Amino acid sequence: MLEISPGDLSECRAILSRGSKSFSLAASFLGKNATDALSALYAFCRISDDAIDESTAPAQALDSLLERVEEAFQGRPQPQPADRALAWLFCAHSLPRAPIDALLEGYRWDVEERSYHTLSDTISYAVRVAGSVGVASSWLLGRREPELLARACELGVAMQLTNIARDVGEDARRGRIYLPLEWLEMDEDEKRAWLACPLPTTQVRRATLRLIEQAEELYERAERGIPFLPWRARTGVRVARHLYARIGAIVKKRGGDGVTKRAFTLPSEKALCIVRALAEEIFSVFDLQNASRQLRELPPLPEAAWLIQACFRH
Repeated sequence: MLEISPGDLSECRAILSRGSKSFSLAASFLGKNATDALSALYAFCRISDDAIDESTAPAQALDSLLERVEEAFQGRPQPQPADRALAWLFCAHSLPRAPIDALLEGYRWDVEERSYHTLSDTISYAVRVAGSVGVASSWLLGRREPELLARACELGVAMQLTNIARDVGEDARRGRIYLPLEWLEMDEDEKRAWLACPLPTTQVRRATLRLIEQAEELYERAERGIPFLPWRARTGVRVARHLYARIGAIVKKRGGDGVTKRAFTLPSEKALCIVRALAEEIFSVFDLQNASRQLRELPPLPEAAWLIQACFRH
């Protein structure tokens, strides 16, 4: 069995710590084994995202990433900590390729500068770049039932929708719009003009608020799967869920302005998210029977069903 060195794990944890304070905080509740696996996953996601965004030739960077994933899957990773970590996940944890391939497909959509006309289009993108990570995370935590993979996917999608709402201005300055274009009611000339000078107009604020509402619904759906995760993981997942939902709440409080100022959580807000997660963990044990029934009755998102099926076949 392919092993991973302490040095590679240390580098993966460092990438996690540098890349996301929210995920790093949530991971601190998971326990060593889960933290090692999820740090390895995050490290590859982070370096692959940076490889696309920071490249002057993103299409070539994506082709290189595809080769690196194939080599890691074959047990011959390139000599980089994140690549060796990915190979370890494929081998030691039997991680399916489907979530990683979905992630790279999302990157390809960015390279192709796709437009997202409907909410379903935006969700389809979010499934690939974030729902895939939720699915892989659930798999690495040992919960591989289709209904739990579906809830994990929804949590990832909810977080990505929150990111989109928070980063409307930042994305626009990079020439990207992930808000559903039909909500913005812009023709092509208006779209180009807004990208050239992004402002928190009424229609942009309205679309951002609608997207936050959609994220809130998905957080509620995803929460039904948390009680069935391993006990060491539940609090960490709840913390991540509330930290991201809080970011959406901040944008909402600003009237949907994700253009002029980037939302972030204060230390006091992080502490409240931890307290809330701990309280929910205590009370969730009293409603497991009802939670189990709701879990079985809820189908996956239509935009995510193919990914859940691919993992189930694996």
